[in-house]
Amino acid sequence: MGKSGKIGQKFVATLNSFGIRSAFLHPTEAMHGDLGMIGLEDTLVILTYSGRTPEILSLLSHLPATLPLVAVTSHEDFCSCPLFTSRSSKLCTLLPAPIPRAEVEAFGVPTPTSSTTTALALTDALALVLARQLHPNPSAIFHHYHPGGAIGASAAPAEPQLMESIATRVDDVPIIEDRQRQSGPTILNALLTAARSASGWVRPSSDTIIAPQQIQRIGRRADLNQPLSSLEDMIVVEKLDWISIPGANSIQEAQQWILHMRQTSRGRTFLKSGTILGIVDSQQCVSGVVEIEEIIDEDQLQQQL
Repeated sequence: MGKSGKIGQKFVATLNSFGIRSAFLHPTEAMHGDLGMIGLEDTLVILTYSGRTPEILSLLSHLPATLPLVAVTSHEDFCSCPLFTSRSSKLCTLLPAPIPRAEVEAFGVPTPTSSTTTALALTDALALVLARQLHPNPSAIFHHYHPGGAIGASAAPAEPQLMESIATRVDDVPIIEDRQRQSGPTILNALLTAARSASGWVRPSSDTIIAPQQIQRIGRRADLNQPLSSLEDMIVVEKLDWISIPGANSIQEAQQWILHMRQTSRGRTFLKSGTILGIVDSQQCVSGVVEIEEIIDEDQLQQQL
């Protein structure tokens, strides 16, 4: 009845989410035909803070004598609870839900607040205990019966993240320009271009590229006026040396392929720290780039050498 009835409806909803078949029975409606909902193997959970709700007390004499009762009430003494007066103690369970201070004293009005909060917490705990007793994996059962909403979405298998989703578009990588030196752009030109690059990638030319990690390495050099051409090959990587990976492949598929190839000496030669992965689009063009360290840990790249 009343606010306790609302807590009972929530309790029923939680039980059903765990596959524990249950239904809400209103005391007044029960006396007008809904008693037929009660089966011989059922258990009746009664929620009443006072334990003296007239509609519930009048209902008790019409219940099967063999029906187990569970009472969530403020009573802490089994013998003093009016709900169990005329029933076998073997079929009755008391779940005390007292509050430390009467609501009218705490809030100035006798509105069910702390009493319903206590009943809610207790019935939630009861639902979880029952679920764990009845199911080896209550979480799986719950998600099976709750496919909708944010909870259902959180349990749904995540779409695999594709390589193309983490790639930097080659067309978005700025080209280093320096028309003042015949020997080409300097290390300083590369660093300044990288500072303005949204991704950190830079291209000395249309067919070469420098990855962000390599930019960090050359940033420690003393002579920034030296031409980029003076750097070792691993800094500036030719497009022909990029390792092609289909953009439609998932990151996990790419990781598995790289680790599998690195089990051979040949694979360890071209799949190592500093390797650039060229991401191939649906037109079979290399449209993006990814540093191998973005998907493979440095420790794994150092293994098997």
